[in-house]
Amino acid sequence: MRIDNQLRARFAIAYGVALCAMFCILLVLEQRFYIRSPGAVGIAIQIVATNYVGVKLGRRLGEIPPSGVLWRIAGEFVAIGLVFDAVLATLYVIFGLSPQDQYLLYLLVSHPTASFFAIAAMVLLVYLVATRLMLRGAIKAGTRANKQAA
Repeated sequence: MRIDNQLRARFAIAYGVALCAMFCILLVLEQRFYIRSPGAVGIAIQIVATNYVGVKLGRRLGEIPPSGVLWRIAGEFVAIGLVFDAVLATLYVIFGLSPQDQYLLYLLVSHPTASFFAIAAMVLLVYLVATRLMLRGAIKAGTRANKQAA
């Protein structure tokens, strides 16, 4: 099975919408109620976008793809998410909107580079595994919905 550009574009759009929605929600929570968001909110955006695209893919395919294909799709979804996150971090720096808790930048400055990259690799691995698990579950839900509709 090939991953087509429509699937990538659908994920990018879903990720962008989820990112904007989460940003607005967190902005309101922080400005109105003085509630600070945890740094792990980013994985929720990845999971929401993966769930949306996975259900659509499950309806289209009608079956769960092999494990290797799921890992490849999850890898591409994580890469697309990283591009969005890098663009957002760049905008933070350019416009001075930098969040108060820049934990990864703090780690890069205060610790040796090897430990920073080890932590970044672990975070990336967690994102990859969570995306892969959510993708399989979403595709399974999509195929189930497709069978019930038929």
